Amino acid sequence: MNQYRGRKYGQAGSGLGSDASVKKFGRKSAAVGASGERYLATMLRNNRATRDYMMWQSLRIPAQPGQKRYGGDVDMALASDRKLILVDCKRWAANHVYWSFFNKPMKNLQPMGDALSKNMSLAVNRYSDALPGHIVKGIVVFVPNQYGGVPTSVGLLRFPGGVRSYMAQDGLRKISRFLGDAGEPSTQLQGVLGRMTK
Repeated sequence: MNQYRGRKYGQAGSGLGSDASVKKFGRKSAAVGASGERYLATMLRNNRATRDYMMWQSLRIPAQPGQKRYGGDVDMALASDRKLILVDCKRWAANHVYWSFFNKPMKNLQPMGDALSKNMSLAVNRYSDALPGHIVKGIVVFVPNQYGGVPTSVGLLRFPGGVRSYMAQDGLRKISRFLGDAGEPSTQLQGVLGRMTK
């Protein structure tokens, strides 16, 4: 096996351990989110189709000189050759349908009222700018909550920028289909992600 395969950088869930995250989400919600990120990282490492990709966890969002810096992070990034997939992990309440209609988030077909985060769309745009000649994609992956329950459906839930949502196993398949065979990520890609790892 090549020496780069399966390398992991950063710590899953560390972005939710910051004082700012605890203040924003509350201690309990931040802890639940962090454990969801660790759960997904373990799934990615144990899955035959995804375990050989290099993975970075808890990444900052790049900013060019003069651009506003954002405190949000990217939960995980996996790469092969000149392809990069950014992953946002969600641990929402079980037994609900989460869909979008006309860019409005719905829970059990009722308006949720809260706008969905633009974090992933922003991250895709910023990483695309930082990595010319690379293909960058973003997805949202839902994992079981702390009691083992999962949403009924997230297949029609779109985050801003058209970012698609997947249940955990479907998300792993999407990652492996997008990245293809595990190849060593470009030097440029490794450099940018290395600088963005918290």
